[in-house]
Order: sequence, then C-alpha cells, then structure tokens
Amino acid sequence: MALGLASCSSTAPSDGSDGSTSGATASTTELGPSTGGSTLTSDPTAVASETAAGTTAEMTQTTGIQTSDTSQGSDDTGSDATTTDQPTTGQEPTTGETSDETTEDGSTSDTDEPDALEVLFIGNSYTAGNDLAGLVVEMFEASDSTPALTTEVIAIGGQTMGGHLATPSTVMAIEQGTWDYVVLQGQSVEPLVPDSDFSVSAIELATIVGDNGATPVLFETWARQAGHELYQQPWYGENPAQAQAGLRVAYQDVADATGGIMAPVGDAWEIIWTDAPMVPLYAGDGSHAQLPGTYLAACVFFESLSGESPVGNTGIPDGVDQATAMVLQQAADEVVN
Repeated sequence: MALGLASCSSTAPSDGSDGSTSGATASTTELGPSTGGSTLTSDPTAVASETAAGTTAEMTQTTGIQTSDTSQGSDDTGSDATTTDQPTTGQEPTTGETSDETTEDGSTSDTDEPDALEVLFIGNSYTAGNDLAGLVVEMFEASDSTPALTTEVIAIGGQTMGGHLATPSTVMAIEQGTWDYVVLQGQSVEPLVPDSDFSVSAIELATIVGDNGATPVLFETWARQAGHELYQQPWYGENPAQAQAGLRVAYQDVADATGGIMAPVGDAWEIIWTDAPMVPLYAGDGSHAQLPGTYLAACVFFESLSGESPVGNTGIPDGVDQATAMVLQQAADEVVN
C-alpha cells in the first residue's frame, strides 16, 4: 500500500492522556498490591526493559457522559517513571457505572435509534494510554450511521491475560455486564515468551466472555520499534516483522478458538512503519504509543466494532493533523478489510 503524507504533527503522551476527555470529572485512586495470577516464565530482564507512558485507569464513557478514575501506573510502566516493568497480576480495579440517558422531563428516552453498543475494554497501559476508548467513542459520535457507543475500561499496569483472569472483579465485570463486545489485551510480549500461559488464559477469559453473550475481541498489540533491545532475545524475533508475525498468530489463534474476532492493531502499525515511517507511532521507549499510534488503534477498533470504514471520519483528536489522520485511517481500513 502506497501512503502519501504531506505533513505530520503529534503530541507525545506524558501522563497517558491526550486531553480528549475535556469536561469529564476525575478522581485519583491507588490500586492495591498485586496478588495471584500468572507471571512470565522466561528472561525477566528482557521483560523488565519495557518502560513508558502508562496509566492505570478505570473509566466509564457514554456518548455525552464520561467519568474516569485514574492513577499513574505501569504496563507496561510510565515513561516518566523509573519503575521496572515486571507484569503485574491479580490487582483489583474499581468499577465505574454507566449513566442512563433520559429525556428533558426525566423519563427514559424511547426513540427509533439503534440500541447503543456496550463495549468493555480489558488491558493495561496499551489500552489506557491516550484514552483509546475515548477516541473510539469520538469516532462513533462523528459518524451519522453508527449507533451510540458506551465503553468501560479496566486497565492495570503490566497485566497479563492470566492476571486478568485471576482478578475477581474483572471476571465479575464481564459476567454482570450487558456487553456486546469485550476487548482483551495482554501484556505486550507475553504471547512470544516461551512457556507463558497467554493462550490458555486468553482462551479461558474469552470463553467467559462468550458464555455471557458477548463477542470477544482480541487486541493484537504491536511489535517493538526497530533497534529495541528485545530483538537481542532469540524468542522475540530478529526484527519487527518477525515479532509482529508471532503476535498476529497468537491473537488470531485465540480468536479462532473462541468464536471471537481479532482487532489487527499491530498489523496496521506494520503498514505505517513500512510505508509511512515518518509518522511518530512510538513513544521514546520504543514500546508505548504516541497519540498517532493510539489514534491508529482507535481507527482499527472503530471499523472492527461498527463495520464502517474509518476513512473520512472526522472524529480526529487534537494533535493529529488531517493528512496524518487520512494515512492512519487508510491503514486501518486495509487491515480490517
């Protein structure tokens, strides 16, 4: 795919938020210590090298209504912090609640509009950074042909699939919600680590999602930037293309085994780093996303969840110019189709 780019501007994340949640009320909470869950079983020094901008977040977002509860955390870990990233497991997040929309006289609205889609995002700082779910909501709001979108986010720094599975409140959120889709994202290298429990835990978690009437959506993450020290590890791959191929197979296998779908975010990143390398997808650690990278992920999720191409959608965040947005929209459309 040949991608043309006239100019590019971006705002690098410093605290996991791009400011797109203006008007939201927020409070800060500290999550308790990690207990239970799973850990990666290979080369902890390689895994511990993962550092960058991350936010531990619990959000509920409804079109026009949004509350958030955030604190600094790791996901990988924050680029402003010096904490090493050893994936955490079993932490208990808090859970937000979605407000019901009402008419001016206080009664519940009853229109012919399609029911809102309800989507739960479960992940770590790759999910929380730059308010990915909020960007997806903005794209739904900008479309005249998609339903309203309600999202909730459970994001715990560094969390693995096994850690999500071992967190009772996360499982309870899946089982007690009325979700149409539940997005599942694991720690960003665990699918490639030898003897990790990524596949087993992800399949079990996705099965819980399906048993409760929702469709599991596997968030295929992206490989590290070229030159990252992880490429010195034989299990990770010699280059981004090899690492991405491994991530693609791991997430697709889980989707195939559970009747889910894969959101090919990492594949869209691969198009950009190959055809439009001037677009700044990566933060300074070569792992986390700058705002254009998160917006690219949002474009993939928009089409994966709505079935509508993101090309031409006007829900573009401040900090991403129109020319860059078009390149990112086209890449997302190519991989989802």
